[in-house]
Amino acid sequence: MPNWQSVAAGGLWAVAATALAAPMNYHETWDSYGGPGDPTFLAVWADLDSLNRFNLLTDNDNAFTGPNNLEYPGVNQDRGLINNLADGINNSQATGAELYPGQWVSPAADSELCVGMYLYISAPLANRKLVNTIIVISKGGQNVSIPKDATVVLPEPIPALAFGLINGWPDAGGTQVNYATPYFFDGKQWVRINAFATATGHNRLWMCIRSDGSVMLSELKGGGSTTGTAQYTGGEFDTLSLRANDVLGWVTARIDDVFLTGGTIGGVASPGACCVRTALGGGTCSIVASQTECQTLSGVWKGGGSTCGTNNANCDFCWPFADSDDDGDVDLDDFGVFQTCFTGATSGYLHPECRCLDRPIPQEGGGFLPPDNRVDNSDLWEFTKCWTGPAILLDRTSPPPGCAP
Repeated sequence: MPNWQSVAAGGLWAVAATALAAPMNYHETWDSYGGPGDPTFLAVWADLDSLNRFNLLTDNDNAFTGPNNLEYPGVNQDRGLINNLADGINNSQATGAELYPGQWVSPAADSELCVGMYLYISAPLANRKLVNTIIVISKGGQNVSIPKDATVVLPEPIPALAFGLINGWPDAGGTQVNYATPYFFDGKQWVRINAFATATGHNRLWMCIRSDGSVMLSELKGGGSTTGTAQYTGGEFDTLSLRANDVLGWVTARIDDVFLTGGTIGGVASPGACCVRTALGGGTCSIVASQTECQTLSGVWKGGGSTCGTNNANCDFCWPFADSDDDGDVDLDDFGVFQTCFTGATSGYLHPECRCLDRPIPQEGGGFLPPDNRVDNSDLWEFTKCWTGPAILLDRTSPPPGCAP
């Protein structure tokens, strides 16, 4: 069984700052759920394999951030939870958003991808063997179990890395190892970490994955760390999971504040604003994953990375302005609305629907003057440029010549 020896623990603050400044900043505190039967809790953190679920417990004394945390199982029980971060189900009350469907997160050259948790243990060192828990980051439904034998080496790496505290296995000479020693799964095998140990009370186990394949493993409460190399080099992850087993009922152990920070998000175009007109001059805006999703809503996609703006200011609910009844064509029905809004040379208050018919005024040398708070003959001229006739759809992306948004 390989052992990793300690390296300098300097730079932990730099690691934390890099992770927190990166695009991914997911933080699950368990505090937004109403209890173990909360539908959001059941949906966000689904059943893992055939394991029983963790108990969701209100325990301010042993939580890292109260009131809620996860409670360990009873005697010889195996438990687990899994969160597919890219399944479209999001605990909106957690700190940071999850991934959109089809996305993943990976380490970047300038930003490590860090995953970890707080683990509270009441047991003294001699009984630490009773506490078994791991946090797993993986892709595509792959997962890692807590084995009974750490000498098994997989023939090929799987897309998963894991870190945690496991019941110490005997070494080659048959001697039981230190129960407080963490273990790391590198994609092919479990590795014992000799550089630092867990302690009674709160432990913050932190695993930071770098783009060059190296991994920093830390227990930030005590300040110890070590580095090594991941055998899984694909670098893409979309799932978090937790496992625990073999805990005696009198040992108090809790999981709290699970986090995934840093790296870069990839896989699909960045989400953006989708503007859906519900009436001439009015509508709704939402952030969706892609242009395709926006099209299913009959909306106008504003592009990846776009926002709705304050009071949907980035949406133009007037376009196409000449199609007043929003039936796809510009015909006499729409002209009837124009007649109702027509003011002539008189400026003044315009009904919201009529404001869309007050068009920017084109200039001979090019460019436009802003609307003049009236619907007059110049606006009629702009209206006629968009005329299609009944049942002839106006192509919003390629309108008739001169028909301008």
